[in-house]
Amino acid sequence: MSESRRVSDVLTGSIGKALLVLAGPVILAEALHTLFHIVDVAWVGPLGAWATGAIITSMFSLWMAFSLVNLVTTGLAAHVSRAIGAGDREHAGHAVAQALWLCLMLSVPVMILGVPGARLLFQILGTDARVSEAGTGYLQVIVLGMPFSFLYLTAGAVMRACGNTVTPMKITASSVVANVVLAPLLIYGPGPFPKLGVPGSAIATVISMAGAVVAYAVLLARRHPDLPISRASLRRLDPAMLGSLARVGVPYCLIGMLYSFVYLFYAKIAAHTGDAALAVLGIGNRLESITYLTAEGFAVATSTFVGQNLGAKNPARAEKGAWRAMRIMSVIGALIGVALLVAPGLLLRAFTSDPAALALGVPYLRILAICQIFTGLEGAVGGGFVGAGDTVPPMMIHVGFALVRFPLGAWAGLRLGYGIYGIAWTMSLTCILRGVLLALWFRRGAWKTKALPGSLRPFPSPEEPETTMIV
Repeated sequence: MSESRRVSDVLTGSIGKALLVLAGPVILAEALHTLFHIVDVAWVGPLGAWATGAIITSMFSLWMAFSLVNLVTTGLAAHVSRAIGAGDREHAGHAVAQALWLCLMLSVPVMILGVPGARLLFQILGTDARVSEAGTGYLQVIVLGMPFSFLYLTAGAVMRACGNTVTPMKITASSVVANVVLAPLLIYGPGPFPKLGVPGSAIATVISMAGAVVAYAVLLARRHPDLPISRASLRRLDPAMLGSLARVGVPYCLIGMLYSFVYLFYAKIAAHTGDAALAVLGIGNRLESITYLTAEGFAVATSTFVGQNLGAKNPARAEKGAWRAMRIMSVIGALIGVALLVAPGLLLRAFTSDPAALALGVPYLRILAICQIFTGLEGAVGGGFVGAGDTVPPMMIHVGFALVRFPLGAWAGLRLGYGIYGIAWTMSLTCILRGVLLALWFRRGAWKTKALPGSLRPFPSPEEPETTMIV
């Protein structure tokens, strides 16, 4: 489908069809992206619950690092989608160029701090020696490859904001296939391959993401229409645009980091009762990711839809699209909740055969089942806020509920002695209240008049006088 046809469908076509066309490939791409880590968990599973626990615990801490890229992609989605809706590709290209610089700048401190910080993290969590050693090696490799991860996610966000969700999905699929093939070779070392154990799965993931970056670089070199970039802007930094991207993206960056701390705190509680509880916490999170990734698909679709329609000065259509996405995701969330409720054992066996983990996991998943409808709803409403660039209100709500989860989780899990079941009840009940409050706040409609901070004005071309540049 051509770029002009995609934009026309978003601005004037059937709302439901436009959302589904945008969301479908994103959902598949997010599912495939999640497979990067699921593949790692699945391949190390035969090594024992300690290996599963090592990767799961690493994932919780990696959320902090990946939250930094939200600082880039959230602001970029708002800027690019509005510019495309307004028919101003030059301004979109300026935002993309500056976002790439910001992306690289943020990845550097992650590498510098992540390598020594990995070992300290597992010491703080108090995991046993095998989990700590394997998890440290895994985490150190992943953080060293963080520039590839950041660039891969940023390039995909650009294409999605332009309305092209199919190409990022294809690139992600290719990367996952590469990871599926490489991971067992580097973990178990058949033939000429080195036997690296748990860190081998991390090396496979980094190599696969590096391949995805190369694919995007090729598209960029070929001037793909859905990767707009100003080469003049790429040669110089624009503090105004960097600040604008950061001001829109920082709230969602903080949300992601805070939830990473929440899960690390929960991992510490779970570790008190053994490796099986730690594994169940991580497996439950992976199973819930079915809801998350579907919600993320509709969040991206809603963000693109809202941003482009606001750029075209049609806030009424933007609002209709957001509420339609929320209704669709509520239904999907309800269906996923039913699956967790009626078949928890079957789902758990896809990740572990450990008897203790299976016994703990069945009630755990049934408690999580009750909040899936609200998890789905809040994903879509979050996309509406992002498309409008109005990210402070959802940050306030998310941060408030995340902070409440610390004392509630400790009280229910440790003081009352419910362990991971106390954690599950804390997550489910706060998720329900959070989703309701987000929807009510969105209904107020203040986001429809939100102006993006900073300037979208690009650097001047060589023929223009330098005085036309706004910084």
